[in-house]
Amino acid sequence: MATPQNPNPTPVNPYSNALMSSLIRIVGQWSAPDFLTAVVARQGLQLDPGSITVITLLAGGGPWRPSELARQMVTGPSNVSKILARLTTHGIVERIPDPADARANLITLTPSGTAVANLFVQAGDSLVDELLTGWDDTERHDLVRLLGKLEQSTTALSAHLRNAPPQPAQTPAQSTQAQATQGDHQ
Repeated sequence: MATPQNPNPTPVNPYSNALMSSLIRIVGQWSAPDFLTAVVARQGLQLDPGSITVITLLAGGGPWRPSELARQMVTGPSNVSKILARLTTHGIVERIPDPADARANLITLTPSGTAVANLFVQAGDSLVDELLTGWDDTERHDLVRLLGKLEQSTTALSAHLRNAPPQPAQTPAQSTQAQATQGDHQ
């Protein structure tokens, strides 16, 4: 099969910041569906990427409403319903009444689901050990310390951005045009 030609041959500028470039590549690898399924398969689990994400979210802060799971996963409610149906059938999640709203349900991990989430933790620990093979204790400690600082900065900026007043909406074309105009005035 022929590779489609890009009708707009203008290349995208690379990030000028090496950290940003590296983080984009790492996050891209770690969040790729085939990577996720391969990592949990090492623990004997055969799960689709959506199920892995739901279990991870519930383990990190459940129980959740299905609508909130859909929002966090950036997908529609019907997709989450299908994932939850599969996980319910396998005894990994269950619906419980929402104490704040008698009309709503929350999704929570069952004891079997918690056991699966614990296997994810083992898979993650094994992955990090494998990735850091050959690193000495000082390098590992420095990485953890610096990532902790980056996490704190990210959390603070995220909260700031969520609370900032909304900016006037622009189409991508308007944004590109504004950036070009700014460049002309510098």
